[in-house]
Amino acid sequence: MLTTNRQGPVRVGPRLLTPEDMTALIAGQVDAIHVPGFATAAECAELLQFFTHHPRAKLYGTVGGILRLGTSLNDARKVGTMDEFDAQDVLCEAMGVNGALPRVLGRIAGAWPAGVETFAYEGVPLHRTIFRRMPSGCSAPHDDNISKELPDDPIAREVTVQLGVNLYLEMPPTGGELDGWRLALTSDEYESLRSTEPGRTYGVRRDEIGPADWQLSPATGDVIVIRTSDVHAICDSPSHRSTWGFFLGYRGDRRSLLVWS
Repeated sequence: MLTTNRQGPVRVGPRLLTPEDMTALIAGQVDAIHVPGFATAAECAELLQFFTHHPRAKLYGTVGGILRLGTSLNDARKVGTMDEFDAQDVLCEAMGVNGALPRVLGRIAGAWPAGVETFAYEGVPLHRTIFRRMPSGCSAPHDDNISKELPDDPIAREVTVQLGVNLYLEMPPTGGELDGWRLALTSDEYESLRSTEPGRTYGVRRDEIGPADWQLSPATGDVIVIRTSDVHAICDSPSHRSTWGFFLGYRGDRRSLLVWS
């Protein structure tokens, strides 16, 4: 079993306002930035209605049962859904539903003076955000690390820390917690720990990395930002869990953050 950096309960940064808030997370001084009640229940319900009933919403090509609106990098790489990459107008539609999504993007932009820029894959700008609605279930421990996923891409290789931003639009009454490990795996380490369980081969074996170092319980309306280049997982839940979010790639304090989904 790997030994991870167990230091007691989750270390939370409660704000998303200044560069220092972001750099504390990037440096691993906190485990997450958690802004409870960022969006109201009414805003979340309105956005959930918009996303789930949008005519372009569809199931993932790579993971069964998950509804999405927007195209992920993984889908683009694995099943070639490049024809959907011109659908940035969906984000513009979503931004007009209510003020919640513009507030998230504005808070990120305000907390990083160097700004953000959209990451392009093979010359095509990726979707900047994605909506996901997961049925009951969980995700295996895994990382999201673009520098490992695209080692031949000169821009992706510059990313030293990857962050994930989520606005929680729908949470089950129990379950769905976010587990995190203070553990960044090399490509070789990840392969040696990769799960062989059907449907979970994207992740690593939980029994090999030990108990999570921290856990957060999101509520509807919360915004949470974590280091997704560290290992993380979602706990089992009895019903749907819906998020709207995106990745950020850190390349240095004076450089813009890359954004993609």
